[in-house]
Amino acid sequence: MLSLHEISGGYGPRRVLDDVSLDVQAGETVAILGANTAGKTSLIRAILGLLPRCAGRIEFDRHDISGVPAHKRVERGLACVPEGRHVFTDMSVTDNLLLGAYHRRRGIEARDIEDCFRLFPRLRERQQQKAGTLSGGEQQMVAIGRALMAKPAMLLLDEPSHGLAPLMVAEVHAAIAEVNRRGIAVLLVEQNVSSALKIVSRGYVLESGRVAVAGSTEELASNDEIRRTYLGI
Repeated sequence: MLSLHEISGGYGPRRVLDDVSLDVQAGETVAILGANTAGKTSLIRAILGLLPRCAGRIEFDRHDISGVPAHKRVERGLACVPEGRHVFTDMSVTDNLLLGAYHRRRGIEARDIEDCFRLFPRLRERQQQKAGTLSGGEQQMVAIGRALMAKPAMLLLDEPSHGLAPLMVAEVHAAIAEVNRRGIAVLLVEQNVSSALKIVSRGYVLESGRVAVAGSTEELASNDEIRRTYLGI
């Protein structure tokens, strides 16, 4: 479904990605792991068409989208939950969700909002509440629901557990697993390796903008370097 071929790029003269190649199949959940400054967020920006300087080829749904503008990539089925959530704080939960479907215009139906409320029941209780008054975990739910309103074929999530309490991390990750069960492919960027490995089938570890290790969940979990560096074992 998504294939990256030797993606390199950065900001001005600074190169942050170096020949990164990876793939995500339809219906699969894949993790991008690594420490801070490894290039994880820059990789997401490259996939979305937002990295200022980018070389290589990106294919989505068997089409080369390397030159496709960012908003057109959303229309083709790519949706992103950015790091830090970035909800519209003065708008209600419902209005935040509706903004995720801006490109669909007349195709929005009441059942789309209802699907979000089924995934996150507590948002139903807060649907008219301003998003800025919600807890961090609840704002993350809004951000995920907003992305799902775009009806994506693939969901990109950048550090969804950042800053959340352990119980909320478990709830958000359970929702991500449910999204995948609904048939949506997921590319999950996480620094919380132990949690991420519980809900993905494969992963890539970035180090200084390059793929250092790739493998199945079992292979990554048994890798001595990953166990020492990321799992504290």
